[in-house]
Amino acid sequence: MKNKNVLVTGGAGVIGSHVVDQLVLNHGAHVVVLDDFSDGKLAYIEKSKDQIEVIRRSITDKEAVKIAMENVDYVIHEAAYADVAGCVYNPDIDFKVNVEGTYNVLKAALDSNIERFIFISSAAVYGDSAKGDRCFTEEEPVDPISTYGASKLYGEQITKVFCQLYGLKVTVLRYFSIYGPRQIPKKGSHSWAVAIFVIRAMKGKPIYVFGGDQIRDQTYNEDAAKATILALAEPKAVGEIINVGTGRPTSILELAKIVTKLIKDVPIEFKERPKGDPMGGYADLSKLKRTLGYAPDVPLEEGIKKYYEWLKMNRELIPDWI
Repeated sequence: MKNKNVLVTGGAGVIGSHVVDQLVLNHGAHVVVLDDFSDGKLAYIEKSKDQIEVIRRSITDKEAVKIAMENVDYVIHEAAYADVAGCVYNPDIDFKVNVEGTYNVLKAALDSNIERFIFISSAAVYGDSAKGDRCFTEEEPVDPISTYGASKLYGEQITKVFCQLYGLKVTVLRYFSIYGPRQIPKKGSHSWAVAIFVIRAMKGKPIYVFGGDQIRDQTYNEDAAKATILALAEPKAVGEIINVGTGRPTSILELAKIVTKLIKDVPIEFKERPKGDPMGGYADLSKLKRTLGYAPDVPLEEGIKKYYEWLKMNRELIPDWI
């Protein structure tokens, strides 16, 4: 990666900013960040500012994407409207960003003859299709039940088609439930349970559990960033779809109990599971380990504590609505 030019779309976001930091600080890359800052913040990439170029525009802007792609060697496409609940309530935004935006980035990458392309997908593509213990392998049939899952599945399919038809060297990474420093939930959302539960516990408010028996594989964002960069550099990852998770199943109710134990003992109140919210599952990591030689480092309890410490240092970012 040293002295390579890497475009990170969504590079000021919850995961993208960690990808940027690791590329610059650990690998000596030069990074172009394309982000409209609807969620991301410039402060998140402050540590890397001397080795990055920031373009404050959207992936829905074809001209901006073309400009960002100039002289780029690699592309990591992190930018998305990344909220299951938000996409259910705002399908037009979901389509505009996650479908049209992804096509814009792929086409510009092909036209620019870039060396490698990483598409960030989601475990939401699996829907409720897992059997037995709900452990998802990459060969599992996909059957999304949300607009977000459907738009991410489109992204996977069009990325693979660009590989098969045009020879673009691509890798698809299916992130499981991401949490960690720099994550602030969108207004009114019930997604991003770790963040919402920790914030409510900090405020001494009851934790609302929507359903409770849904299974999630809570994945620390810095771990996801590490796996992403490894995939970018690994020739064996070309043409592959790879789960990025921890391999640990955690129910939403179990997560709420962990938060009340670690942060503050607040009441847990139950509400109905929302539409489009899958029962979920957890990642089979066999391919991640085999292809990238990697497994996540941060246990859930440790990651929650790290997120809590970050929130305490950034109280001004905590929204009033939670």
